[in-house]
Amino acid sequence: MSRITLFILIISFMKISSCSNNRGNKIEILKETELNVYVNEFEETRSVGYLNDKYFLNASCDLLSKPPVWLINSLYVYDSSKSLRFYNLDTPYRFIKYKNEDVFYVLKYKDTLKFKLETW
Repeated sequence: MSRITLFILIISFMKISSCSNNRGNKIEILKETELNVYVNEFEETRSVGYLNDKYFLNASCDLLSKPPVWLINSLYVYDSSKSLRFYNLDTPYRFIKYKNEDVFYVLKYKDTLKFKLETW
């Protein structure tokens, strides 16, 4: 194998490795998942939401319940014709997901927000 071919293979491998996701040992939140956790940290990357750097889910989950005033006021621009998404929330909050349900709940302030769990 020539040096150029070897060089191209190494560069290709490095490029592929750098594009891999950051999910690592994190736990995916699925319909079968049961979870009740206080979320202090939330990070969204490429539509993947990471909760406390331990769990992940699709960050584009739609809000099913009526948005509270504090959530609408926290947004830079609010368009009532568009659904609010899970990634619109600021931490901290309590995240609750019951086993075998395709919805989850977020408790923030005195409100309970219901979201549709979206799959990839």
